[in-house]
Amino acid sequence: MRSHNLDKLRYAFGTFHWPHFLSISDVTLLYDSLLSIVHDIVSYSIPYRRVRMSHKDPPYITPLIKQLLAKRRKLRRSGRIDEASNLAIRINQLIADNQGKSLVGLVDATPKQLWAAVKPKQQKSNYCASLDADMVNIFFAIIATDSNYSVSSFAI
Repeated sequence: MRSHNLDKLRYAFGTFHWPHFLSISDVTLLYDSLLSIVHDIVSYSIPYRRVRMSHKDPPYITPLIKQLLAKRRKLRRSGRIDEASNLAIRINQLIADNQGKSLVGLVDATPKQLWAAVKPKQQKSNYCASLDADMVNIFFAIIATDSNYSVSSFAI
């Protein structure tokens, strides 16, 4: 819902010829006609694109930015590097604007609130959750007692 699309929608509603609806006396037919016209005007004025947002996306990534990132990726893959670079400048500006908007309300914030807003959200990893101390001990015991082991085999 970008502003130029909303302007296009306002213009379409403002210039549509509405008086022919006054001649319809059946309320059901009037409602169906009105609903059809509104749907047509909205679908003409506001383009619809499906963008998948993930819970892993940072808060400053909007559907528009995600769409532009996909477009930049396609441009780079097709070898149109200059166009991709120009698009990257626009994407960076949009990201900076979004990050700036998120920090505007922090003028009277406490240090704790400031730190929470600035530091990145870290994903907790369960990488070591399945490790058992006995398993680690056995692993190192095998290496330590291996007769084929030599320090030079791992030296770079």
